[in-house]
Amino acid sequence: MAHYVMCKTDTYIDSAKGKQVFSTAEVVSSHKERGNAWAARDKLNSKSASLSAFVVIECELKLTKGECYPDELAVALDRERHEEATNILYALWKDGGFSGNEKQQKRYASRLAELGLTYEQLEAQYGPTVRAMFDAETERQQYRAEQQARELAAGQELIEAAQEHTYSFPAVRGIQAGKEFYIAQIPYEVLVKLFVFDDESVPPELRAQRSLSEKRAREISSYMQGNLTSYVLPALTATVSKEMRFEAVAVSGSTNRLGLLNIPMTATMLINDGQHRRRGIELAIAENPALGKETIAVTIYFDEGLERSQQIFSDINSRQVKPSSAINALYNKRDPFNAWIVALLNEMPHVKSRIDFENATVGANSHKLWSLIGFKKAVATLLRISQKTPPHSQELAHCGEFVKAFFERSRRVIPEWSAMVDGHIPAKALRQEYVIGHTVWLEALASFTNHAVLNSSSAVHCQLDELDWSAFEKLDRVHTLKSAPMWQGRCVSLGKMQPTRDGMKLTAAAMCSVTETELPAELAEAEERYAASVA
Repeated sequence: MAHYVMCKTDTYIDSAKGKQVFSTAEVVSSHKERGNAWAARDKLNSKSASLSAFVVIECELKLTKGECYPDELAVALDRERHEEATNILYALWKDGGFSGNEKQQKRYASRLAELGLTYEQLEAQYGPTVRAMFDAETERQQYRAEQQARELAAGQELIEAAQEHTYSFPAVRGIQAGKEFYIAQIPYEVLVKLFVFDDESVPPELRAQRSLSEKRAREISSYMQGNLTSYVLPALTATVSKEMRFEAVAVSGSTNRLGLLNIPMTATMLINDGQHRRRGIELAIAENPALGKETIAVTIYFDEGLERSQQIFSDINSRQVKPSSAINALYNKRDPFNAWIVALLNEMPHVKSRIDFENATVGANSHKLWSLIGFKKAVATLLRISQKTPPHSQELAHCGEFVKAFFERSRRVIPEWSAMVDGHIPAKALRQEYVIGHTVWLEALASFTNHAVLNSSSAVHCQLDELDWSAFEKLDRVHTLKSAPMWQGRCVSLGKMQPTRDGMKLTAAAMCSVTETELPAELAEAEERYAASVA
């Protein structure tokens, strides 16, 4: 709906541009907001010969400034007349008619005369409308009075209930989206008794949460018990089904935000986000009761029904951004393999400088060569050890010496390797033209080395000074360009790298071929499939 200022009669105004003449029904200006249109009308009327020469009309049609629209003006004037007459009669009845103030009586008589109506005509035409207005106003007043009475009663009931039967928790009060919420500190033993989650037997559309995974809950419990002095659990989100009472504590600068949150004992406290943490806590304190006195933050909202609870869950979870597996590996010092890899890279600064610690895959324009995730996998392949259950620290230290020897020999033997690691060949050009700058090739090299140097066994118990690197030395024969025939259909297909399991195995098999090394069983199987596919 657009708002237009229109001229009711031929008139003119004096302005800085000189005399401006307007015709009857001419559109003077258009506005999106009604208030702006009325302001423009009042400004024009103040400058015109008549104080009511301009009128605001609302119209769904698109009107053109400077054009005249007599039909639209007639509708607008009729509406204006109706509103004016209705307002006069409403005011007369509300103020007691013509009795009383003589000045007021004259004002109403003048307005009626402008409309060309007698009081009898005014009452006959507009009486039903005004009576309906009074009836509606009476209903609104009754509704407001009823609401006030209910609020007063509910408030009194809340106070009485809070004083007699409530749970009280230290909390901070806040406002989001114009609604009050609280962040309370809840002891674990109280959390598991009072705060519940939806029964998984209820259909998903009638629940405010996803179904509970006991496996995930047990993992959280194990994490807590395995890290009693350093575990961290983020806040839960819950809704409470009954009105809560907050008692502010007078603390300078807190603006009544700190205090005690009183929750009626009969209220339902439903977990909206964090049911696995709550269940994990329950399992943990069953094993270690001393944990029951520790606390967790719970963000609490008033329960506005299932739809709102489901929306809370969706809003929280749909906007979470999971960190990359690389950054998780970098920061996770609890994982012994992660911690060892990071420490090992600190001993190999030339390799470390080429590792992307933040992304699971290296970007096309990155100056890095391998992601931390890809590097870890290649090292585990080289050493033939498990990332999940690695050897103990002394054995890892021994393995680290072999890894360093592997990278040093790669620098000396493999063509362009030294130029690659030292940055003499830009990483972007390497990815475009060479195979050696890709993770699949690094893992293939690690697989070949484990077979050729360690005889397909673990590096944990190897004697470094007794190792035979002669087959590895023959890698100076490899061609490192993507276009080299030896890589086609293996780690390269139609000019693009193939970072697949078979791609890695077939690349390692090509290294065995060029170094005249016997294929181990797992590479021989991949080679047979490859030969059959190209036959």
